[in-house]
Amino acid sequence: MTEELADKRDYELSFLVQREEAAREVQRLLAQHGGEMASEGQLRKIQLAYPVKKETEAYFGFLSARLHPASAKLLERDLETSAAVLRFLIIRLPSSRAVSASLQRPRVRPPFVRREPSPEPQRRTASLSNEALEKKIEEILQ
Repeated sequence: MTEELADKRDYELSFLVQREEAAREVQRLLAQHGGEMASEGQLRKIQLAYPVKKETEAYFGFLSARLHPASAKLLERDLETSAAVLRFLIIRLPSSRAVSASLQRPRVRPPFVRREPSPEPQRRTASLSNEALEKKIEEILQ
């Protein structure tokens, strides 16, 4: 039994369905493939940004489950062929061991080194006298 649980992974399944009753169909498919539902979000009716399978409104739901990776592929195939499911997304969640290991490792940042800006080269501008400036302006205007 523990071997069987060790093979299962955590997944999150989010979906859009046409009717509220179709959410039960998603749960039934999950149970059919040996999935154990861990948590479930509340089903909400939403307005879609663009039509999906000619629908402008849908019910959005999500749930977390433990499932074998091979069963997850089969569940994905069954959800694709289900007429009641408009869209779905199955993602694998990081394992609790990986999360706890990453929290235990201290994050080491390289020390911050403040760089001094390089001095800009001094530009030498020749200062013009008023007479030279007036001559330049007259040359330009002519």
